[in-house]
Amino acid sequence: MRDELIGFLEKRKISSLPKSDGNTHVTCVHIRRGDFKTYGQAPSDSDFVKKAIKFIERKEKLKRIERFHISQNSPSDDLIYSRDNCDVVFVSAAKSTFGWWIGYFSKGNRVYYTDIKMTNDKTYVSFENLLTAFKEFQRLGHLLEMDYYMPHWTRIRFSEDKETVIEN
Repeated sequence: MRDELIGFLEKRKISSLPKSDGNTHVTCVHIRRGDFKTYGQAPSDSDFVKKAIKFIERKEKLKRIERFHISQNSPSDDLIYSRDNCDVVFVSAAKSTFGWWIGYFSKGNRVYYTDIKMTNDKTYVSFENLLTAFKEFQRLGHLLEMDYYMPHWTRIRFSEDKETVIEN
């Protein structure tokens, strides 16, 4: 299904950001704050994002990233860019649906995401609590993690020391 959906994205090049090729590895980081902060969802945390990028660099055996670019593209252009250039994606706001699509369409299909359990997001329902909260879950439309993230994506979070990023 992924390949079929990717086929619906327009065939065009986005020229404003670095291109992934044999010499250039592109790690795309999706950050979301504004509306998430306003509506009580878990926005991207700047300290975690910085440390997560270093963790991903080590995990993917990448050289230190020296340049950062902020996309000024339209959302549809960002999806096209992801398809053609994002070797790795980090979705730093655990519940960002746009971040999910960036990861899903990404060239490398290697995605890291913030463990929603560390964010205190009000809409997260743990599997342990799901059976007792199922009716409420359905009524409110809460997030069930195993239905949201692809099984091969990598969940990351802070360890107990709140300094070290680990896989979860």
